[in-house]
Amino acid sequence: MREIDAERTALVGKLAGADARLAVLAPALIAAERARPVSLTEVRAALRPEEASLVAAVGPTGTALIAITRTGAALARDELGRDAVEALVRRLRTSIAPGAASFDFAASAALHDALLPQPIARAIAGRRRLLIATGGSLSALP
Repeated sequence: MREIDAERTALVGKLAGADARLAVLAPALIAAERARPVSLTEVRAALRPEEASLVAAVGPTGTALIAITRTGAALARDELGRDAVEALVRRLRTSIAPGAASFDFAASAALHDALLPQPIARAIAGRRRLLIATGGSLSALP
């Protein structure tokens, strides 16, 4: 057990040293890692009148969506979960790859319907710029 504790202590020290070197070499990267959460009010205040932000969080059993504008916000949920979204994104990416036979309109439409239900579409309507925050397979979309 003492050997494990000693190894752990050595590794913690090594990690701290690497963090210190990284802070000198790439301070912006470290700052981004330590970013604090922002409130809805702060996000709304940061948006220009012609901008909207769309946040999509895909979970195992559905997708949560929030559209934020300078004047308000809208929430929605879709039943498409992680596996279904990953499959649709994979189909769509395959259909736009060089040499693909044709565009997968069905996958595109299904993703459109899941990510832009009426409350979200209404909130972002007329905005010239849409800032999208997402992760997982959705981040693979162009």
